Amino acid sequence: MRLVDALRASREALNDIQGQLDALLSAVRSPAGRPETGAADRLRRATKRAGAAMNRLAEV
Repeated sequence: MRLVDALRASREALNDIQGQLDALLSAVRSPAGRPETGAADRLRRATKRAGAAMNRLAEV
């Protein structure tokens, strides 16, 4: 994998985590005060993808 591809993948993965965290924060601040079902699983998957992307970046 080229460096530019590894950097792009890691940036996209980290942006995904940020989006998931923003959604959770918004849900907690909402009147219902609860994230939707599956939010934790989506964050967990995003975190795994980011970890894999960072590992690929370290290999370049």
